[in-house]
Amino acid sequence: MGEESLGREESFGTYLQNGRLRSGLFLHDLEAALCVGRETLRLLEEEDHAALPEPVFVRGFVRNYAMEVGLNSDHAAFLYKESRKQWDAEAEEARRRAVRRQRIRRWLRGSFFFVFLVFLMSWMGIWFAGFISGEEEERDGVLMSVVASTPDFDSLEKAEISGYHLEIMAIESTWLRVIVDDQESLSFSVEPGDILEFDAEKAYNILIGSATGVRLRLNGKAMSLSGAGGQAVNLHIP
Repeated sequence: MGEESLGREESFGTYLQNGRLRSGLFLHDLEAALCVGRETLRLLEEEDHAALPEPVFVRGFVRNYAMEVGLNSDHAAFLYKESRKQWDAEAEEARRRAVRRQRIRRWLRGSFFFVFLVFLMSWMGIWFAGFISGEEEERDGVLMSVVASTPDFDSLEKAEISGYHLEIMAIESTWLRVIVDDQESLSFSVEPGDILEFDAEKAYNILIGSATGVRLRLNGKAMSLSGAGGQAVNLHIP
């Protein structure tokens, strides 16, 4: 009872490591007993979610590790689930910030080009008017009117953003790994009803744990998936 109460104050990696140390075991002892590589065991204790395999495999590693060192495997699995949930939330927030930055950069590039084009056309119009009339004061008046008619933020905000918008809706419990425009891969564990959305300029590379676990929509159009339940599929979109 005291051990489990102490465990509630620990993360799953510390919980497992403390159990191993109390049992007087080294990582190479567990490597032989669990048939799991020493590096993977080290990643479990360090809680390196980014380097660990998919959660569906890690949950089994955590349970077996806990039982081998005399810990409560259910409690260890619970601690892992909470840690993974927090890590996924932080990863999702980082992804959303990256998407927002990407949209802002696209908007700024489009706005700059649009304003430059308006300025260039205005200048050409002024030059042409001055060339015909030959009157300097009239040319200055045209310039002032052009500056006054420069489009405001609201008109620029309506500029259409090119690229792709992908929606993923989970209908079964499964896992996914998503790469957007050759950026760093993002891993997710989803439950029925979960919806993920991604914006890309060029393409997506998606690894899905079960072909029947999700439904996809690209730019509002449904996409079909081939494969059986439990069969992993790798997609390159578009």
